[in-house]
Amino acid sequence: MDIAIQFEKYDLGEYRYLFKPVAVIRGTYDNTNQCFITDSGLVCYLINGCVPDADYYFYAPTTIKELKGIYGNDYKDRDLIYEYFNAFTENCYIGIYGVDTDDCKIDIIQMSYSNMEESIIRLRTANQQGITKTSTNDSNKNTKAKKIKLKLDKEKSKSITLSELRKEVLSKIVGQDKAVNDITRAIIVNNNSKNPRHKSHILIAGPTGTGKTEIVNIISNYLGIPYFKADATAYTKEGYVGKSVYSMLLGLIEAANGDIEKAQHGILIIDEIDKKFSDNDRYDVSGRVVLNSLLKIMDREVVEVEVGHNQSILFDTSNLTIICSGAFADLFENKKKELGKNTIGFSEDTYQNKEVEITKEDIRKYGNVSEFMGRIGISTYTREFSIENLINLLKKSKISPLVEEREFFKDLGVTITFTSGYIEEVAEMCHGQKEGARGLKNIVKDSLKYAYDEVLTNNKVKTLKLTKETVHDATKYYYN
Repeated sequence: MDIAIQFEKYDLGEYRYLFKPVAVIRGTYDNTNQCFITDSGLVCYLINGCVPDADYYFYAPTTIKELKGIYGNDYKDRDLIYEYFNAFTENCYIGIYGVDTDDCKIDIIQMSYSNMEESIIRLRTANQQGITKTSTNDSNKNTKAKKIKLKLDKEKSKSITLSELRKEVLSKIVGQDKAVNDITRAIIVNNNSKNPRHKSHILIAGPTGTGKTEIVNIISNYLGIPYFKADATAYTKEGYVGKSVYSMLLGLIEAANGDIEKAQHGILIIDEIDKKFSDNDRYDVSGRVVLNSLLKIMDREVVEVEVGHNQSILFDTSNLTIICSGAFADLFENKKKELGKNTIGFSEDTYQNKEVEITKEDIRKYGNVSEFMGRIGISTYTREFSIENLINLLKKSKISPLVEEREFFKDLGVTITFTSGYIEEVAEMCHGQKEGARGLKNIVKDSLKYAYDEVLTNNKVKTLKLTKETVHDATKYYYN
């Protein structure tokens, strides 16, 4: 397998471009056509002599075997890739489009970033004076970007079976068996697979408050895997106002307490991903361009993450599990309407309560994002909670707000009782508010506000009882 350095192109005006090294890519180098085809099918063109309107660029194709010939056989493959990428990070590459020549190709001049401003001024007169370009083959292989040393910990995540993990998640998540089964299976497979190409990224669609993030939170804690949740709406194209997608990886490193090896085997949740999808091909800095930037992370390459001024680290995304999630409200609503049209002779309530199935193809069509969805190996959905689901969650889940309240009052020496009428009324109110499971906690907290006052000011209280009427009037609780 070949590897190469991938570059991004920035237009400097006056037919000049800045090429910045951004990642190490894997694939096949086609010497005849001077292009590099990545494992995911992305076609990159050589920066030196390339056509100026290409979308993706590469330079310095090589192999691990060749790198071992340079650096020695004692290096691990990952370390070799680091050294290989480092050789290009302190230099920038300015391309001059030969508009006045017959070939109409780009010539490359290499320079250090420290000399870039002076060099750009020099370049403005270079073509007019006939100055010969400096070949990129003369690059200084010993130059390296300044790195921050992070603690390396060889501790691996616990060896847990799929059945054990599912049992743990289902003890806390109620009514989302399909999503739990799909997600736990995918993560356990990723954990046990040694081949990065065998691992899968995941997409979860579902209404707000249906447990999309909580499922992943439980899994990561149980397996001892770091995870970081990023809000996709906060990210823009690199260089614009807003966060770069690469800073998501920095958040994952921080979640792993600086242990980069654990972070590289972690879980990255990209929430609100549906907000980056569009029904048209609008190419803006906050929408499609961000999705394209995410492709580099999803393609399991080595990317550079800036952690401070002139400080960066290399992050290998080969073993990363990326989970994209979103409400896809319009998509769910449209599917409900389609279901209603096909349900002749039944009431609206019948089809509104019927489970709406969302497929990968539905999402692909919804956002016209085939290239992005091609990186998603597993797609699943969480369903809207019924009143029965919410009642079961209150009664059976280990993370039910009722369990939390019982523990709180027990520590104060008070026994609290929630009647069946109270539980059913909380569930019905929550269902009506359409906030999902997270609304349960808010309703319970509000119904307990005066009971809190009583217990915390009267140390003689030993028992509390909450009924259906307490849900609507928090003053109506019973104690002795």
